[in-house]
Amino acid sequence: MSDHGKAQPVFMDLYLRGEVRADDIDDFIDSWHENSGAQELFEYLGMTKEEYALWLRDPEMLPAIARARQGEFKPVGRMRK
Repeated sequence: MSDHGKAQPVFMDLYLRGEVRADDIDDFIDSWHENSGAQELFEYLGMTKEEYALWLRDPEMLPAIARARQGEFKPVGRMRK
């Protein structure tokens, strides 16, 4: 069975809607490894390169990345000095 024309929601979209927990990202990464195509992991997760780099440095920053998406603050800018 195929979902032609239907894009599956990416991790960040689901996380922002409260449909997945932060630790569910591991399942998405496993899925990417099993089905990796031309898409980069950060794209598969629905992150920008900057968000992905920040998350790689500190996975506990995921809630801050989500708040930044919602316009509350910009964690990437705060990390640069």
